[in-house]
Amino acid sequence: MNNDPFNRARSIEEMAARVERDLVSAATTAKAELTREIDVAIHNVEGTAEIATTAISAQTEVAVARLTASMEVASVRMLADAARAIGDVESNIAAEGEKNRAEITKAMVAEAAYLSQKELAENMKKSVEAIRQEAMRAIADIQKAAAESIAEIKCFAEQTAAIVDRNAQSAVDRILKVKHDGRAPEALAREAEKAAREVLDAAKATSALLQKTVDACVARITAHAADSEKRISALADAAQEKMKAVHQKASDRIAEVFHLRAVFP
Repeated sequence: MNNDPFNRARSIEEMAARVERDLVSAATTAKAELTREIDVAIHNVEGTAEIATTAISAQTEVAVARLTASMEVASVRMLADAARAIGDVESNIAAEGEKNRAEITKAMVAEAAYLSQKELAENMKKSVEAIRQEAMRAIADIQKAAAESIAEIKCFAEQTAAIVDRNAQSAVDRILKVKHDGRAPEALAREAEKAAREVLDAAKATSALLQKTVDACVARITAHAADSEKRISALADAAQEKMKAVHQKASDRIAEVFHLRAVFP
């Protein structure tokens, strides 16, 4: 048995040094693991945001295509309605025969013009309303997609932050076992406290980085959705103005033809 005080002191110093190295290693490993977890989480959050913005862009393009098609179809239909109304009057006049044309009064022509223009106006109103409703549905779909993606990102971030905190605390508990060991020198206890603080600070920093990424992604999705909503709303407004212009053109044509018929039956 070795009773040499010098050797015993050296053994204690070596043990303390070894434990201290273990503390440093444990703290370094814990911080690296926390960083890895956050890096993975950030990658997933950014990936989700990219998928969300891409999906919103696709939804927007589909909505724009539908609104544009609806607008064109409504315009063609409105002009066709005007042509049909004019053709109906022309056919009715022709059917009367030469001897009865003089009996077609201005009042009759005016009534036909009024009824045709009234129907045209109603069709225009329905077309505008249909386009507006389609735009509102598209915007609602975009808002829903954005909200779901944001909720998914926030939920994932909260779960990851909880895991990080739990893992950090677990590492801290392991490190602080040295402090609570009555055989540990005071200096070693201080090193344990230092290592534990480093792990907790690392957890706080990585969680803050994740939250910063979440905030940026949420802002990106929100802005992208808002831009899409504005684009669709602007297109619906443009469609309404075009419908009005087409309606005016068709109405003027009806008025012109029927006026001539009233003056020169």
